[in-house]
Amino acid sequence: MPAPYLTGGQAATRLSQRFGIEAEILASTAEIASDDLDFKGPFIGSPAVETQYRAFPRSVTVQDDVVGTVPSRVLDWVALRAYQLTEEDDAPVTDEKIGSIQVRFARGKRSPQYRLMKNLLHKYRATSGFGRIV
Repeated sequence: MPAPYLTGGQAATRLSQRFGIEAEILASTAEIASDDLDFKGPFIGSPAVETQYRAFPRSVTVQDDVVGTVPSRVLDWVALRAYQLTEEDDAPVTDEKIGSIQVRFARGKRSPQYRLMKNLLHKYRATSGFGRIV
């Protein structure tokens, strides 16, 4: 099995330092979060090393990235995804009825982690137009 982008401890430290989230992240959860990231492709460019198993680092970098290293935004995404997997993830309530009282939400509420993660990978997606794979 390939090494995850972050260990459980590294993910927990990153969550604490970057987002003020305190959580214990298991090694297995960090591995699953790393796999989830790799499945989010296609990404711009190609893997930095032809034989690497993980999607990052890439042959193309964006502003503030260091050539040959996994970008900070990508590591943030992995840490936040690991946290999502750690927390109980209930489906958002769209309809609730208690007796004669009914409440319906037009749109389910997104988690704070989802909102933080939303744009972290945008610059690396091949479908964003920059470095698009054809």
